[in-house]
Amino acid sequence: MKANPRKYYPVVYSRGEIKRLLDNVKGTWGLMARLQYGCGLRISELCRLRVKDVDLERGKLYIRASKGDKDRCVPLARSLQEPLVAHLKVVRKTFEADRQANVPGVFMPGALDRKMSQACKRWEWFWLFPMQSLSRDPRGERDAAKRRHHILPR
Repeated sequence: MKANPRKYYPVVYSRGEIKRLLDNVKGTWGLMARLQYGCGLRISELCRLRVKDVDLERGKLYIRASKGDKDRCVPLARSLQEPLVAHLKVVRKTFEADRQANVPGVFMPGALDRKMSQACKRWEWFWLFPMQSLSRDPRGERDAAKRRHHILPR
């Protein structure tokens, strides 16, 4: 039987290929790649993670408003817990610098910005993978203030 040239056939990498790939990606990008691979996340889910979505004590990762606007909980690999603690310390410095500079808080989903107006400035709502620089939300109004957004999927 011949393969259908118009049909998509997924590429499946071997364990060795995955290990070589993950070994060559360093820093924050390496942590993101390991988290995505180890927890089975979509790239958009990975980028939109917040500090409160990581439960290191229970070894769980909470994915909110995913495909179909559904939430789910996935196990967090033990090998990622220590790197995540170190990453959170670095992110905490960015958060505290934003608070010192009186930067508007992070984007809040739905109507939470009206219901809990100060939550956008709290640590638990901060992005797990924030951008280095401030920017305007491309979905917002033109006069919207610059704020810190999550790393973009591109």
